Amino acid sequence: MRRRIIQLCSAALLVTGVLSSQVRPPRLLKDIAPGKGVSRSSDPAGKAPLGPSSWGEGFPRLGGVFFFTADDGVHGREIWSGLPYPGTARLAVDLAPGRASGVEMDAGITAYKGRIYFWGTAGPGKTGLWRTDGSPAGTILCWKDSFFYPGKGFYGAFQAGEKLYFFTRTGNSPGTYTLYAYDGSLNPPRPLLPSCRYVWNRPAVSGGKVFFVMSTEPASWGFWVSDGTKGGTRKLFSVRAEFTGASTYPIASGGWVYFPYWDRNWFGIVKTDGKSVVKVTRIYLQWGWWSPVPLGRKIVFGGPGSSGYEKGDPWVLDTVTGRISPLKIIASSGQTGYKRGVLLGKRILFPANEGSPFRWALWSTDGTTSGTFKVKSFGKGAYGWYKTAVSGNKVFFAWSDPGTGNELWVTDGSAGGTKLLKDIYPGTRNSSPAYLTSLGGGRVAFSAKSPAEGVE
Repeated sequence: MRRRIIQLCSAALLVTGVLSSQVRPPRLLKDIAPGKGVSRSSDPAGKAPLGPSSWGEGFPRLGGVFFFTADDGVHGREIWSGLPYPGTARLAVDLAPGRASGVEMDAGITAYKGRIYFWGTAGPGKTGLWRTDGSPAGTILCWKDSFFYPGKGFYGAFQAGEKLYFFTRTGNSPGTYTLYAYDGSLNPPRPLLPSCRYVWNRPAVSGGKVFFVMSTEPASWGFWVSDGTKGGTRKLFSVRAEFTGASTYPIASGGWVYFPYWDRNWFGIVKTDGKSVVKVTRIYLQWGWWSPVPLGRKIVFGGPGSSGYEKGDPWVLDTVTGRISPLKIIASSGQTGYKRGVLLGKRILFPANEGSPFRWALWSTDGTTSGTFKVKSFGKGAYGWYKTAVSGNKVFFAWSDPGTGNELWVTDGSAGGTKLLKDIYPGTRNSSPAYLTSLGGGRVAFSAKSPAEGVE
């Protein structure tokens, strides 16, 4: 289906000395591939941090300009740029001449050291890692790859310190990747870790090092650290397969990186500085959801089940004392289904399932039991929080409702300020907002699908 790039604006109003915002409905920035029907789709795409076919984490930015790939039906898939105003999207780099595509949709692009980096081809002998400042003259091939094949890609791009880390597929088959470190020069990227089974999920940065979970061979998971050199890339400890899901990733706080562990019947949390590994706490309970969010000296996470608490109820870790404690009982029975929260000011907003079948609600916490409360119930059958972006004093998020389908919502942390922005694809069909990108000042860019313009 087709998807369209849309932008949201907030008009600021002053009310009794308090800055308030009235969010305007989404507006189409540009119908890049004009015409109706699935075949006339530009399918905008941005970062692809979780590997091939990922929906990505937004469009990379250079100052006030955001970049994405799109296919206008004339030039193939190429690099485009836009400002947060309708009519400003334009073709920035036409790498491959004619109808041929210079970039692949799933390969991903990222911003690094004031340039946009991407994997592309300008023809035979001109394939590899490219960078651009947004102009044809400022577009150069940084690393020529002699072994290009479709889907080799540029995955998991992530900056830690002065280095850019990324993965490419090893061999013309899915499931094997090589991790590289790159300094932005014309020297080839440095291979760090071959034979990775996956692309990493939400790595953490502390002290200029990157921490991540990885399997380098079947059934062999580990918690790794890298300083950007092959000798400084090593496994700190082994990880059970239960700790490799989408909700299980490291989090940095106060110079340490925290990660859960499971030892027989013990659930616990360890911390590391890349040299030593210290057990912070353990408790004789079931393993929970984790999905951590730092909040000052605390880390809020979906915790283990215990007497009166369900698996996935919100818990809190005090990183100074090492004490963990539950924040609130949300579900009366079954799994709570706490999802990763978003920091908005000094509070964390998070969705949680209050019971089966699917009774989701938006909650807010300041890291204390008394400061944890329900913001708004969404009712039966509603679910989501697929993608989020914070802009101004609001969180924009994709949410599915039985009456409107998967559409764009907004919240300021209050019940009245949590609402559907627009049913972009009317009725129960999904517009499926993706690549939510904060442009600052209460503005957000994203792609979505409509019956008139399709995927733009």
